[in-house]
Amino acid sequence: MKKNLFIYALIALTLTLFSSCEKEEYNTYENPHWAVTSYEGLSASCTIVMDLPNNIKPYQDEDDVVAAFINGECRGVSTQQNGLFYIIVSAAADEVANIDLKYYNVSNKYMYQVAEQIPFEINKRIGTTDDPFIPTFIIL
Repeated sequence: MKKNLFIYALIALTLTLFSSCEKEEYNTYENPHWAVTSYEGLSASCTIVMDLPNNIKPYQDEDDVVAAFINGECRGVSTQQNGLFYIIVSAAADEVANIDLKYYNVSNKYMYQVAEQIPFEINKRIGTTDDPFIPTFIIL
């Protein structure tokens, strides 16, 4: 009886391991070519210096891009230098809103959303070259 129970447990464990080895499928996207459509009325700004977390860093490409959105409108697009993303986010001086960041990875065509809510504050610096902001990503 104990031998049969052991065999059933071993079979169940094996099936569980094999079923969890399936590769997860994610949506892929074409390059969104984000751009700020107009700076009219956007007299305030803040700066973000961002790096990728270790689990995404190996897939980084020099053409990858991060865009900042406020209320769904693109307010800043990154430049990349020495593996870091530099983003100047523009807003109206009296605007009270959160910045949403999206990251597009060229090599795997994945789109990521930054999980953290980032309040816009005039002249605020989020991250530095020596201590960049490393966000948590949600793959879209």
